[in-house]
Amino acid sequence: NTGLKSLACGAFAGACQAIIICPTDHIKCRLQVQHGIGCKDHIFKGPLDATHKILSSSGVRGLYRGFCCTMIRDVPAFGLYFYAYDSVKRSVTNFLEARDKKRANGIGGSTQYNQLGDQ
Repeated sequence: NTGLKSLACGAFAGACQAIIICPTDHIKCRLQVQHGIGCKDHIFKGPLDATHKILSSSGVRGLYRGFCCTMIRDVPAFGLYFYAYDSVKRSVTNFLEARDKKRANGIGGSTQYNQLGDQ
């Protein structure tokens, strides 16, 4: 089944991209929630500093904090996106092919009719 294949491929793509997105998203969120310079909770100077400090304090596991939530969000979302895209693409392609076939048959029939009139 093509729809099931699209769903599975999309889910797999979501899982693969979650491996890359999770640490990046975690660092972005940690930078966004800290207050401005001079505040007690201003820990990170930037993304590289945040990465270094998180790795130093919690290791690689610290970078992947929230990975399960990312997987819960991205695996079904990517699966449904791929499924919807392929379904719409297939429907549009079938519609356009049917329309073009009707036009071709109409043109072919009219030229045959014109040729009969010339005889």
